[in-house]
Amino acid sequence: MLKGMYLSATAALNQAERFDILSNNLANTNTAGFKPQRPVFAEVLAKATGATFNERRLNALAGANLAAAGDVFTPGDIEYSERVYDLAIVDEGFFVVERDGRFYYTRAGNFRVGPDGYLVTSDGAAHVLLENGVPIVAGSSEFEVDSRGFVTLIDAQNNRQPLGYLWVMRPRQGDYSQMTRHGDNLWRAPAASMERVDDQKVMQGALEKSSVSAVHEMTSLISAMRAYEAAFRFVKIQDEALAQAVSDLARPLGA
Repeated sequence: MLKGMYLSATAALNQAERFDILSNNLANTNTAGFKPQRPVFAEVLAKATGATFNERRLNALAGANLAAAGDVFTPGDIEYSERVYDLAIVDEGFFVVERDGRFYYTRAGNFRVGPDGYLVTSDGAAHVLLENGVPIVAGSSEFEVDSRGFVTLIDAQNNRQPLGYLWVMRPRQGDYSQMTRHGDNLWRAPAASMERVDDQKVMQGALEKSSVSAVHEMTSLISAMRAYEAAFRFVKIQDEALAQAVSDLARPLGA
C-alpha cells in the first residue's frame, strides 16, 4: 500500500514538473529563435548485481522520475519582418554575442542598436560580434548584411565601409548535448565543442520564429493535467485505505 502511495505521489510530482516545462514552452510561442524543451523520464531500475536487500527494496519503489528537460534544436520557420536589424540564420548555427566578458550563442536575431551605437540583443544586454570577436558598431549608418553574413555600413554620402563576417558557430558533428541554457534566449557551450560555420546563410529583414507548436504544447498540457489529477486521486484513495487499515488494526478484537 505504501509502495502504491509512493509511486502515485511520484507520478503526480513528475506530471507537475512536466506541466511547468510545457507551460514555459507555450509562453514562448512568439519568442524569436526559442527552442522548446521536452521532459525526459527515466525508469529507475534495481541494480542487477551487487545490491543489498535494502537497495533492491528501495529501487523497487523508485518507479519513473523526470531525468531531464531535453532541448529541441529544430529550426523554426523564417518570417520576413522588413526590419533592417533583424537577422535570421538559415539552417544550422548560432550568432555569437558577448555579455559581461563571456561568449554566448543565440538563434534570436531580433537585434537593435543600443544607446552607444553597438548592435545588441533585444534586451540590450549582449553585443553582437563579428568573426574576429569585435562588437559591431552600427551607429546611424545604413546597415547591410548579405546572404553570407558579411556586414557593411553605408554612410549618408553612400560610402561603403566593410566590417567583416558575422561570427556564427555550431556544435561539432551536430552534437548539441553540451549546450546549456542561460536564460534570455542565450546558450553556452565549451569552446572545444563548437566550430565556426564558414558557409553560413543569413537573411536580413527576417526572423527565425519560435520552434514551439502551440497546438502540440496545448495537447501535451491537457495530457499532463489529466495524468496529474489521476495520480493525485490514487494518492487520496490509498491514503484513505491506509487510514482504514490502521483504524481496523486499532479496533479491539470482537468490537
